[in-house]
Amino acid sequence: MKCKMKEIEVYRYHDGEMGKNDEQEFEQHLKECSICRNRLSEIKELDKIMHTTSDVEAPEYLTTRILANAQTRESQKAFVLGFKLIPYGVAIAASLYLGIFTAFWSTTTTTAEMSSLESYENSFLYSSFVGE
Repeated sequence: MKCKMKEIEVYRYHDGEMGKNDEQEFEQHLKECSICRNRLSEIKELDKIMHTTSDVEAPEYLTTRILANAQTRESQKAFVLGFKLIPYGVAIAASLYLGIFTAFWSTTTTTAEMSSLESYENSFLYSSFVGE
């Protein structure tokens, strides 16, 4: 047999998180539903066990190992992040190089083309003037 009540409602009742009306409705439901009564009983028993056990302290070496491991992982993350950023740096450097090279090449080519064009015009004018 399955209960239509959500299990979270049993926890809310146990923890005192329900309003007065909801609490009264749930108590009425508990009178009729053995599944929710059993679940509430289990929760109460677990709660007693949790409160009767003493706190256990972790050994000193465990704390040291955990902190060392955390620091190692942080340094590994920084190292990996550095490698992840390398392609962006290479792309930026390549773009700058290509931009500068293209600007220089277009200036050089334009100057050379103009010199060639001027010499062609001068030879044409000279041959026209001299009559060759």
